[in-house]
Amino acid sequence: MDPKRLIIMVALTTVFVVGLFWFTQKDRQAQQPAATQPATQPATQPADPAAKPPVEVAALPAPPADAPAPKPPVEKPEPAAAAAESAAPPKAAQPWSGLPTSQDQPVETVSIGSVAHGSGFMFRVELTNEGAGILGVQLADHFVTVEDKQLYASNPDNYETARLKDPDKYKGHYTLLTPVAAGSDRLVPLATRRLWVRIVGRTDANGQPVEIRLASLHRKRWALTETTPTHATFTYTLRYDGQDVLRVHKTFHVEQENYTIGVSCRLENLSDEPLQVLTGAIGPTWLQREGVRADNRFIAYGRIVGKDRLVQVKLDKAGTIDKKLKARSEAPVDKRRPIPGTSDEADPVVWVGATNKYFATLLHLKSQTDDRLDAPKWAANFNVEANRREDGSPAYITSVQIGAERNKAGVDVWGVALAPRSTRRITLDLFAGPKDRGIFSNEKDPLFRQSYEQLGYLDTIDFGGCFITSAWLAFRVMWLLKMLSHVTLGNYGLAIFALVFIVRLLLHPLTKKSQVSMLKMQKINPQMQKLKEKYADDKDTLNKEMMKLYREQGATPLLGCLPMFLQMPIWIALYTGISASIDLRHAGLLPVWITDLAAPDALISWSTPVFLIGTSFNLLPILLTVAMFFQTKFSPQMSQAAADDKAKQQQKMMRYLMPGMMLVFFYAAPSGLTLYIMASTAAGLLDSYLVRRHIRMKEAEEAARETTISMPGKRSRSSRPKKPKGPNWVKGG
Repeated sequence: MDPKRLIIMVALTTVFVVGLFWFTQKDRQAQQPAATQPATQPATQPADPAAKPPVEVAALPAPPADAPAPKPPVEKPEPAAAAAESAAPPKAAQPWSGLPTSQDQPVETVSIGSVAHGSGFMFRVELTNEGAGILGVQLADHFVTVEDKQLYASNPDNYETARLKDPDKYKGHYTLLTPVAAGSDRLVPLATRRLWVRIVGRTDANGQPVEIRLASLHRKRWALTETTPTHATFTYTLRYDGQDVLRVHKTFHVEQENYTIGVSCRLENLSDEPLQVLTGAIGPTWLQREGVRADNRFIAYGRIVGKDRLVQVKLDKAGTIDKKLKARSEAPVDKRRPIPGTSDEADPVVWVGATNKYFATLLHLKSQTDDRLDAPKWAANFNVEANRREDGSPAYITSVQIGAERNKAGVDVWGVALAPRSTRRITLDLFAGPKDRGIFSNEKDPLFRQSYEQLGYLDTIDFGGCFITSAWLAFRVMWLLKMLSHVTLGNYGLAIFALVFIVRLLLHPLTKKSQVSMLKMQKINPQMQKLKEKYADDKDTLNKEMMKLYREQGATPLLGCLPMFLQMPIWIALYTGISASIDLRHAGLLPVWITDLAAPDALISWSTPVFLIGTSFNLLPILLTVAMFFQTKFSPQMSQAAADDKAKQQQKMMRYLMPGMMLVFFYAAPSGLTLYIMASTAAGLLDSYLVRRHIRMKEAEEAARETTISMPGKRSRSSRPKKPKGPNWVKGG
């Protein structure tokens, strides 16, 4: 191969690989917590009620005209503290409480759904009565390690029993929605965090509206009032002045063949007076990291935009969230807005959640209008709160506040109005499962739900922001791999080999032309050297003469690189597809090696990282390096006679540089991508060998026809004129 063309090929490949490496490193750096990041106030609990900007809420009951203007509400003390305030009037000192209290209600946990083989459920949801929240969602068909998946595949009915025999090796089902420790507090997903109630028309001894505020309800123990295999209900009763005022019924519901957890919050007014209620719950929490190179975790949210009222999805990384929260904390109090937004703004937020490379937990506050996708009219705030674990890593928490505070003409108005002895129901849908294109967009998929498509959940599948490829191409390549896996009995490694065969078969005509062109370039190298010597001082004439020589000989300099260029989009689509496709997670080629095509092959692993190697010895990149070395070695080279010292040095350098670069850049790459490139390189070697052998045979045949056999008194057989053959001529007749 001409060194210049090889240099061009290496340069373009380097740009491609370095570009991908740069993007992944940029993602990783964005996830690191800022060293100078100031402590962020929880977004769901502003220190000043006036922090909310003026937003009008319609059809809400206002306090009576003769009532005094309310002052900014102050957090009520706990019952013990209230009783200690002897200076207050007796009525003001009347304790309020939720029943049952933490003193008389034990901690209880209950599970709904199942991960048992053949149960039909997609997960098991573990619930706690502390705040009526979720302790974890265990996915039935997804596991923490490859070993767990292999053990389950070999014995699904007895998986749990077998797993417990070796807990160090087997980690169990993949779990979503786990609690996050925030200092001494524990934040449980979907736990009710706050409950504020205003009794409309009633005032205390000081003439102030009666307001009951629980800001840490997620620490209170609720009563478990009903449980079945598919649903569980928790109840909390709020009392004031010795009477039951409000009862909250919170129900979790699951169905078979469904990744949605239904959450219903029924507010029941037990009094003879109107109530205004504000309630808030902790939302999905920051997921665990997936992937070796980049931290593909996001806080995701969807908002309705445009005239068509379609859902636009945004994915915020840790660094982006920190910047937004910092900007919010530095803004004037009257300019601070919930992050990511509210349900009653111009482009309302309709859901919020957390995602990682393969999984998502997305909480949708449903509209009161069931027949169309619309923003819920609950005056809801969707928030993100920044926390840090003990190791300094980020642990973000989302939340939803329903009946959010609004301020109009200096009067606080709360969103959820309850008439005497009436009820209101707030419903939410919580998706907890894999980010699968079929589930989100394919109506033929049994797990598909129309709401997933309407809410734009498909856009939570992130391809790493690579500017070279598109989601369309990545989805098509992964679709083709999935189809091929059906042919290979579910083995995605063999499906990759089949994809290599198809691509190579389609590119064979072009590969053949490329090889012919490269061999022609090799033959005209002596003539090229003469032209360079003849026109050494005249570059324009040299270029014209070289192009003329190319045309005369039918050679194209760049044709040799064209097959690789055409494959690069497939490489990129495969890389981005593997980075996001749940199908390739824990999908392997062999039982003991290349067991996870979405991760390095890790033939041998260890715990302590080694510089430039990491925590595993990866054999597949070394095999790729060997294949690349032989490809450069056996590619048509400039003849040694025609090559000058500089060209020889370039050839020698490229022979080792290109394979070395592939080893460095692909050592920690997903084994599925490395397997494809290695197999494609090996197939290219075989293809080149067959093409060159065919060319040599053709050249030998042409040389044989032109060769004369000199014999005394006779002409060579090939030069004799042949006798015409009659129409009835038969060989040997």
